[in-house]
Amino acid sequence: MLYSIPVPTSRCRQLYMIYKIISSILKHFIRFYVSNVNTLLKEQTMKALIAGATGLVGTHVVAELIRSSYYHEVVVLVRQKNVFKDAMVKEIVYDYDKDTAFPAGIDDVYICLGTTIKKAGSKSAFEKVDFHYVTKIAHLAAKGNVKSIQVISSTGAKQASGNFYLRVKGEMEAKLCANQIPSIHILRPSLILGKRNEYRFGEQLGKWIMMPFVRLMKGRLLRYKPVEAGKIAHAMFTLAKKSAPGVHIIENEVIHQIYTDNNA
Repeated sequence: MLYSIPVPTSRCRQLYMIYKIISSILKHFIRFYVSNVNTLLKEQTMKALIAGATGLVGTHVVAELIRSSYYHEVVVLVRQKNVFKDAMVKEIVYDYDKDTAFPAGIDDVYICLGTTIKKAGSKSAFEKVDFHYVTKIAHLAAKGNVKSIQVISSTGAKQASGNFYLRVKGEMEAKLCANQIPSIHILRPSLILGKRNEYRFGEQLGKWIMMPFVRLMKGRLLRYKPVEAGKIAHAMFTLAKKSAPGVHIIENEVIHQIYTDNNA
């Protein structure tokens, strides 16, 4: 006995097409929903650490991260507690000379440590902050399996520089890059603009000399254009979110460009 395969009627074909369309829409919706839920859950568990949080750039980084709500918790290393009042911020009293502990579960690290020879009191004291403290945090971060690290250096940083300040910055960069951290961003700002809690004669002198010519600083000269602390903080956060693999040197003109691109 022969059996014939029933041919779908026009009505059946229409129902089948509707079923396919609805199924496709549901699949895309579920995929979109799961993706966004995973992103949200990730953001709810993300943790950042800031070294140098009370400095000019550091305070802007703290504010940037709080505004974004990208992180579940922002850990700041401070000399004394009750500096920051936001519930998102967790303060840890830290002695850079003695402490060797590193908080668990940190994803991104922001190092905003820096001083001047005059404020530090000597070249060796300056080197302790801008080289030893910075590289110490980077080393501990690597051991803590962080995903990314953002560090402030300086325009012109070079190991072989004849300028002591720039040589220390260059040596810091080299030692920092030796750490096994998936994503490293070294930012090299020019003269940093902003209101400090201290008076820095060298910075003020630089402002008096450079500010009249700021509008003329284009093209190659953009590398030396003064940059606001808030722009540096914004660039650090933008780079941390992307966490591009490898070591990346972010020159001053790129810091300006990142801010311009995100605020166009």
